[in-house]
Amino acid sequence: MRQDKILGSKTCLVHDDIQLEQVLQQAVISYCSATMMSFELLKQHESRLNYYCRLIYVSSGRVDVVFKRQKVTLEQGSAYLLSPYVSASFQDQRGVNILDVSFQLSTPAELAIMLLNGDISQIAASQVDELTPLFYRALDGFATKASVASNQQQQTLIKQMLVPYFSQLQGVKCPSAALRYQTILQVAHHITDNMSNPPSIGDLTRVSGLNIEPPHFARKFRTALNISPKQYIQHKRIAYALQLLLQGHDVETVSDDCGFFNERGFAKAFTFDTGMSPQTFIEDFVVKFEHNAQPQFTDPNNRVQAVA
Repeated sequence: MRQDKILGSKTCLVHDDIQLEQVLQQAVISYCSATMMSFELLKQHESRLNYYCRLIYVSSGRVDVVFKRQKVTLEQGSAYLLSPYVSASFQDQRGVNILDVSFQLSTPAELAIMLLNGDISQIAASQVDELTPLFYRALDGFATKASVASNQQQQTLIKQMLVPYFSQLQGVKCPSAALRYQTILQVAHHITDNMSNPPSIGDLTRVSGLNIEPPHFARKFRTALNISPKQYIQHKRIAYALQLLLQGHDVETVSDDCGFFNERGFAKAFTFDTGMSPQTFIEDFVVKFEHNAQPQFTDPNNRVQAVA
C-alpha cells in the first residue's frame, strides 16, 4: 500500500474552490489535548462518534481501527489524520501505544478536512520523521499549565502538524456535480448560527442558493460529507454541547441552547452519540479541566469561550 494513500476516501474528495493554504492559515483551534494512550486507555475513552479532528502517531505496536465501511491497520512509526464525526472503534491490538492529539477547528477548516480526508488518511512516510517531534512537543506543551502566549504556540503547532496532510490532498479533483466548498460552508455557518433553533432541510436548501428540491440537496450534501444534513446538524449540536459543558454550563442551559425540548431528550441524544451521559462527561472531563486551571481563549467562529 502506498504510504501517502488516502484511506476510506469519499465519493467527492477535493473541491477546486478550497484554498487550502488560506483555510489552514486562518483556522482557529477552540479545543486541544494531547495524550499518550495504551490500548486499554483507547478503549476506555472510545466514543461512538469522534467529535474532534485527531492526529495520531503510533509509537509502538499496531492496532486495527474499524469504521462503518472498512477496517484500517495503524502501524508502528506511522502518522494519521482522523476526520471529525466519524464512528470508529479500536480492535485487535499488538502492544500498541498511540500519541493522540485531538483538536476542534473553526468551521471552514473542519469542513475542508471532512471533504478531503475521508475517514482517515496516512501521512507520507517521507514526512513522518519531521512530524514525529511535533507530536512530542504537543504532548509536553498541552500537558502543562499554559499561558496566553503558549495558547498561540499551541495553535501554531497544530497548524504545523496539519501542513503535510493538507499538502498531500491538494491535487485530487472532484466530480462536477458535487456541492462546492463555498456552498457547503454557507450552509454550515447557517447551522452554527442557529443552534437553539435547528434549521430544516428546506431552510438549508434555500440558504445554499441552489435551484433544487430539498431531497436533491440532501443527496448532494451526503455525497460531499458522507453524512446527511440531519446527521451533521445533530453532530454540531452535540459538539456545541460539549463546548458548553466544558465551560461549566449546567445541563438545563446546554439543553436549551442546543435546541432540545427538554433535558431528557438532550441526555438521550448526547448519550447515544458520545457513549456517555452529560453528567458522566462533566465528571470525567470538566472537573479535570478545572483542576488543570487552563486559561481560555475565544474562537471568533463560535459563541462560547473555548478551553485550550
